[in-house]
Amino acid sequence: DLRLLAGLTKVSRTHRLTPTDCPQLLYPDCFSAAVVSNKQNMGDEGEAPPAEEEVAAPPGETRTLTVSLTTATKLFEVGEEADPAATSASFTFGAEDEATENPEPVQADAEGNFTYNLTKEYTKTVGIDFLTELLNVPVCVTLYNCAGGGKVPICSATLDLSSFVYGEVSCGGELPLQELPQEAAEPITLVPDAKVTVTASLAEGEAPVVTKEESEKACIMTVRIPEAVPCPPEMLAASKAAEGPFLVNTGIALVGRTAWCKGGTVVDDMLSWEAAPVERFYMTEKDAEDLKHLLRPVNLGTRPGGMLSVEVARYLSPDKTELTDPFFENYHGVSKLKGLEGLVEPGDTKTVCEATLIQWKEGAPTVMPVPEYEGKSAVPEDLPEPGLCPWVHYKVKLTVEISLSRPLIPTWEAPPTPQLSITDLLPKHPPAVKITAKEAAKKKFRECVKSVVANLADEYSSMFPGSAGAMASLGDDIKRKQFVFELNRSGSYYHLKEKLKEAVVQVVREFFSKVSDLSDVEKKSLYDDLYVFLIDEMHAVLRGLYTGTDPLKEPAKPPVGDCTLAEYSLTKLKKLADEQEVNGVIDVAKKYHQQRLILAPKDVEVWYEHGAFCMRNQDLGQAEEALREGLLVAEDHFPTLMALVLLLMTKNEFEDAEVYAQTLMKAHGGSVLVWMILTLLYTMMGKEKEMINCEYEMNRLIKAEVAANKAESEVAKSEAAKSERGEDESGEAAAAVEGDEAKTEGGASAGASAAPSEAGGAAQTPATPATPAEGQTPPGSAPTGGEDVPEEDVQPIDPAREALSQRYFLELAVVMLDHHTGSLAANVLGFVTDSVDSKLCLARAAMIQKIEGVAFDRIVEAMTMAPEDYRGHELIGHVHFEQGRLEDARDAYQIALDKAKEQCTLAVFLRLGKVYLELNMFEEARRLYEVACEVQPCASTWLGAGIANYRINNPSIAEECLSEANLYDYLSPKVWGYLALVLIELGRVAEAEQALGEANKNFLDDASILAEIGRKYYVKGMYRQAEGNLRLALKYGAEPATRCMLGDARAAQKDLVGAKEEYLAALEADSSVEGQQSVLKQLIDVCAQGNESSEVAQYTAKLNALST
Repeated sequence: DLRLLAGLTKVSRTHRLTPTDCPQLLYPDCFSAAVVSNKQNMGDEGEAPPAEEEVAAPPGETRTLTVSLTTATKLFEVGEEADPAATSASFTFGAEDEATENPEPVQADAEGNFTYNLTKEYTKTVGIDFLTELLNVPVCVTLYNCAGGGKVPICSATLDLSSFVYGEVSCGGELPLQELPQEAAEPITLVPDAKVTVTASLAEGEAPVVTKEESEKACIMTVRIPEAVPCPPEMLAASKAAEGPFLVNTGIALVGRTAWCKGGTVVDDMLSWEAAPVERFYMTEKDAEDLKHLLRPVNLGTRPGGMLSVEVARYLSPDKTELTDPFFENYHGVSKLKGLEGLVEPGDTKTVCEATLIQWKEGAPTVMPVPEYEGKSAVPEDLPEPGLCPWVHYKVKLTVEISLSRPLIPTWEAPPTPQLSITDLLPKHPPAVKITAKEAAKKKFRECVKSVVANLADEYSSMFPGSAGAMASLGDDIKRKQFVFELNRSGSYYHLKEKLKEAVVQVVREFFSKVSDLSDVEKKSLYDDLYVFLIDEMHAVLRGLYTGTDPLKEPAKPPVGDCTLAEYSLTKLKKLADEQEVNGVIDVAKKYHQQRLILAPKDVEVWYEHGAFCMRNQDLGQAEEALREGLLVAEDHFPTLMALVLLLMTKNEFEDAEVYAQTLMKAHGGSVLVWMILTLLYTMMGKEKEMINCEYEMNRLIKAEVAANKAESEVAKSEAAKSERGEDESGEAAAAVEGDEAKTEGGASAGASAAPSEAGGAAQTPATPATPAEGQTPPGSAPTGGEDVPEEDVQPIDPAREALSQRYFLELAVVMLDHHTGSLAANVLGFVTDSVDSKLCLARAAMIQKIEGVAFDRIVEAMTMAPEDYRGHELIGHVHFEQGRLEDARDAYQIALDKAKEQCTLAVFLRLGKVYLELNMFEEARRLYEVACEVQPCASTWLGAGIANYRINNPSIAEECLSEANLYDYLSPKVWGYLALVLIELGRVAEAEQALGEANKNFLDDASILAEIGRKYYVKGMYRQAEGNLRLALKYGAEPATRCMLGDARAAQKDLVGAKEEYLAALEADSSVEGQQSVLKQLIDVCAQGNESSEVAQYTAKLNALST
């Protein structure tokens, strides 16, 4: 650029210019424009860049910078007879600045010092340009020897102004002087420690260019290019022929700016930037944040982040005005920098990048202006073929070193300890009050009495629900007799007696210890005392209940099975709880879990499984309580801590979740899942620093595992190769003896051997996601490049690391789904590439959140990807089943079983069996349950088989199936109830009564079974038994038809008043026309038998009204 040369005429020809003297030597004006945003550089290359315009700087604040050159110390020795030393000084700030200098030489004082007193003010607009200028352009000072009327530059100094970008308002002082090369016959030698005083300051009262706070958050980038290799031979030859005419400039497109590194030259047969000045770039806090977010890895750090583009172009040196370069387009290259991830490692400020250059495509965005040369002669260069890009032809690689003044991400540190500790959050149980054995026995007896009273009240209210109408006509004695009969018949009396017996035995042991050799009188006295004691205690309890001093808040039936469940082991109780949860009988499943807690209150696994069960069934309060209790047993239990963190995250109680998450971190810091959940937690809390640190540690563990897996794989391959060669210790010894020939054969064999490959199979359940084989790129993660950009220029993805990361994401998502935290799982699955497993997990998440449409879409997508996978049909069946679409559920479940019955879950068999029974497809149900009993035998599958056989009139086979179910769960009231039905059908009424007694002892509360038993007894003419079962059925919510049947049973026993009462109750409960017509007919009949003509007429009129 000839405009640069105009500034060189002011410098003596004897002064060899250096970049320090004139920084713009390598930065002509034509290079300082065309700043293109990084987004443009990384975007489509089909759009041409907008035309360059000179835009005036926007109006803003200004600062007045005053530069003063005041004095210099003694510079050189002067002979005694020589004239006094005379010098002059000048300084410039920037290449375009006119030098400020002394108009006349300055004489040295007596001590040889010089006083120049040069001052100049510069008015600058505050902005990025001014800040960059302060960083890169020093105040250049030159001192001249003026002896004999000449003016020869003898020394120089530079004042670095970068302190202004760190919040300072002044800088400078005494600067050391550097001797310049002199062409004089007798060059002057500077005295040691020669110095010049130069200062720079802002005008008084002006604020700093950058405040201290801003400077701490800002970042200074320095770009250095050591070399580009190899240097194209044609360029090397042309450089030698034309005596170094070339300058190679590079531009790195930052976010909204361009970082330049200019002035690369051919030195010693290589392309080097060593002689070029190193330029620094000021980045504001926002600029640094933008760069950080661009470069930071995505997908929670598991995938590389964005990249920066770098451009390279060759220009002619400004002093080669006679030349022109026809090969500018050939030497215009572009690439993406690899290795930038080093800048987003915590605490790191340096990185070394590489770029393999390709040719810039015409019309693509660029930061390189096209030069306009005025020379006539072309550079002496011949390319092998027209249009050839030497950067591409010779595979030139550019090395770029980037350093920052501060790390974009602070040095890694563990998350700060919360103010609360886990001890503060766990429940505080008061110390157990020590009570004597006698007090414990008395307390237990009173609790048993209260429980018995509650049961009796419950039974009585169900038998005699009201006191109006015919009920009022029954005397107390009749009610008492009926009540006692029902208690004996149902087995309730036996159960209550057994409960009290245990408490009475404990009372006797503590209060009436056995004494040997008691006489009959003493024995009678002992019994009397015991009777009085028990009666007094019972009265105390009744008095408290009557007065309200100790009321029973919930006089409901006691827990299922009560203490008899203690006969079951923890494992069996867990299996039964899971089975009932699948059946949807949540109350019973919960009681099984509670019984496990009674059996093993110090087993943390039992507490965890109860808490997880409560989470799955949305009883979050009970779940949190159970999980906290579990941590009192074992504070570092991984599943319990994980479940509690997920629960609290769902409830948005992040501070408490952080306490438990950090406990998890301290106990299991080597788990990737722990750091993954911490990353998610801090993301939700908006704590970026902690989130980045946890993300970094998570990825460090993943990288370490990948490295360990690769090392293990290499060892396995080596062992496999040795095995193929048959080399063991003895073989190696033999080979050593056989000599070089054997060794050669062994080496050839080793080179030809191949490690066995492992094929990755499809996952069978969402809980065990498929993992790609080593070296296989997971779906959706393959790098892609543009048409003109080779694949290796795109930031690579490590397939092994990607596969492992995906596996952990899926594993965490499955944990969340198993605890029914669907929203959290959906967020995690957003980091997972599309696969069958991820689609199915997304479907589960949608099902938990009750988003049926999304669940269907994801399942269909999964089935499209893997048509033979049974899991999609299984999930679709669940969706239909939960929405009550039984036919659709049946079809989906059946397809899943046809595809993989061995792998289907128990829920598929039990739900499909229930659907078949509901749809009266009893033969299909029988076949299904036969398969289920073979594949997944349990109480429910055998029970289903028994019901199906009973419905198709195979009572003998049904009895066998129910007996098998009884072996799996002999305390199941439903099994005993159906067994009673089958035995009645077989005519074995006595055995049926025993089975029914067992069913009632275990609190059979299935109204449909009890009603059917009542109907069976009624058909067989056993009206008293029918009445008892029908009453129980009504107690547990049977339909109005059951009440009508009860009226029939009472009428058959000639209890016309009771029958009428039941019919009236049925008439009131049944709102259907058909039902009311049927009941009215029976009312008319029973009233006729009682000669109640007026009521017959009344009910007949109602019947006629309904008929019309």
